[in-house]
Amino acid sequence: MGLVAQAPAPKAGTAQTTSTYDVVEKTIGQLRADMESGITTSQQIVQAYLDRIAFYDRGQFGFHAYEIVAADAMKQASAADVARKAGKKGPMLSIPIVIKNLYDTYDMPTTNGSFTFEGFRPAHDAFQVARLREAGAVLIGKAALEEYATSGNYSNDAWGQVWNVFSPSKSAIGSSGGSASAVAASLAAGALGSQTGDSLYGPASAASLVTLRGTDGLESGSGIMPLNWLTDFGGAIARSVSDLADMLNVVAGTDPDDPATAPASGRIPKDWRSVLDINALKGKRIGYIPSTWVDPLGTTGTIAAEKTALRYLVDGGATIVDMGVTVGGLDTPPPSPDTTTGDLRSEGWMQYIDRHPELANQGFAIASAVDVNCSQKKVAYVRADSASCSAAPPPRMTPAEIQGKRDYRVLRQNILKTWMDTAGAGHLGVDAIVYPGLLSEVSVNDGGGGRASFGRRDTPGAANGVPTVVFPAGYDDHRQPINIQLLGRAWDDDKLVSMAYAFEHYAEAAGHGHVAPNTAPALSRPKGGREGQVRRGT
Repeated sequence: MGLVAQAPAPKAGTAQTTSTYDVVEKTIGQLRADMESGITTSQQIVQAYLDRIAFYDRGQFGFHAYEIVAADAMKQASAADVARKAGKKGPMLSIPIVIKNLYDTYDMPTTNGSFTFEGFRPAHDAFQVARLREAGAVLIGKAALEEYATSGNYSNDAWGQVWNVFSPSKSAIGSSGGSASAVAASLAAGALGSQTGDSLYGPASAASLVTLRGTDGLESGSGIMPLNWLTDFGGAIARSVSDLADMLNVVAGTDPDDPATAPASGRIPKDWRSVLDINALKGKRIGYIPSTWVDPLGTTGTIAAEKTALRYLVDGGATIVDMGVTVGGLDTPPPSPDTTTGDLRSEGWMQYIDRHPELANQGFAIASAVDVNCSQKKVAYVRADSASCSAAPPPRMTPAEIQGKRDYRVLRQNILKTWMDTAGAGHLGVDAIVYPGLLSEVSVNDGGGGRASFGRRDTPGAANGVPTVVFPAGYDDHRQPINIQLLGRAWDDDKLVSMAYAFEHYAEAAGHGHVAPNTAPALSRPKGGREGQVRRGT
């Protein structure tokens, strides 16, 4: 892959690392505790990840989770060690994070997974990336993705297709597949991904990971290449709910350059770890819609296992409430007509282009969404015929039209709140609604092209701008990982994270929480290596 700054390779033909520390399946909390106690250093941790990337991610049989590995990763690690020695602390100090390659990074190309943007160097970091960098995280590289984040089924990056860590002949699911595969294979401690329809919950579910598609405005969209502006959401992917909390402590909050985030700082916890309560499910009413627990592909093994996992909600003290169906037999809140006008896809790109004059300065002939979508540098099987791209770009949206779109999303949030407030027998309402992760096992990845790779039914989260937290629930009858989701009202993000933590506690106590893959075992280490014994939930 031409853009890749290759990680230092272990000794040719051997599964060895030069690091004395084993990073496999370590949570952010464990890494941090082991550095604080002197068991290891940031440099040892980063070297271990780089060696694993070199051995497991490259070549014909690699996962291809990374499009770019940071050439200065060890330099960043050294600086983090110096900062820690000088007394600096923080939830993400020294923690290696991989960034989906549609987030701006000033020190690495931002390609959107496409030759269209090959070599593009943004002048500034995306807001969330900048927050991670300020917190001392090691930005270890850029994750591969579906070109332009278009597909909800595959991650067909122009420089290499991403593969599923649990079943390497299958799809990693959705455009954030690179981010999820990197974390699942212990090639990074955490990741930033994004979701328009399913590209946080899908990849996380296929990799036994945790993620949050938060309320609109919980996390900034500044510096993220758009797919469907205002519906897009950039969020964290992590190994545990505690890890998610650590990442939210850094990346969530108000960004002056993103109006949607204006309410965030007043609506989120000062410390996300403060909401991690194993008793959070006690007394909660969790809505259940039977028709959403059916695989359209006709399989039953995954759904059956996910239904069995609902017992961990009950073990935590929750009551499952059968919501039946909604008005008109729908499984989502009744839609409200959108009377606003304007093209959100085009406007999203125009705003990105406006904020990136360096595109033109670096020789990219991209002045509109038409130039992006009709690029003849896109991968061949989705490349548009130039003759079909002769139409002028849509007109820019006016401030009134933009505000109308924002107001409409708030209206939909209020409709969903009313739906939840009055759900169930006696119209007593529910605290959250439970949905499956994937509806079936992932099919063989035969190259994409829009073909379904799993049974998919999105929750009402993205369409309405409300939060959905996604977390592991063990495995199905073929020992493939399964997840479930909890959906809540706008700005109930902290409540959902708290409930997910309680579920995680009960599921892991029964041996049915996060599942580790067996395709990327620990590399052999030099003699004398030490490994922390911090328990997983730290």
